[in-house]
Amino acid sequence: MSARQRQPESARPEGQEFEPFLDRQEVARRFQIGSRDLAEWLKNGVLPHFRIGGKIRFRWSEIEDHLNRHCRVPAVPPREDRT
Repeated sequence: MSARQRQPESARPEGQEFEPFLDRQEVARRFQIGSRDLAEWLKNGVLPHFRIGGKIRFRWSEIEDHLNRHCRVPAVPPREDRT
């Protein structure tokens, strides 16, 4: 257990809750992709991640933020000339 996990709620900065790390299998499951696809995404820098003790770990909130900033396709405004 990390030092951050052991901190009592009152010792954490206000409004910040502990967010557990996710492993590769959980992230692949959430995206409904295989482990090879996830490995390719990591190789190409598609997802933010941590390397801790030789293991890859993720925070879902950071993945969502990254995707919203870099991968979101803007809404296409309706065309006026469609009838």
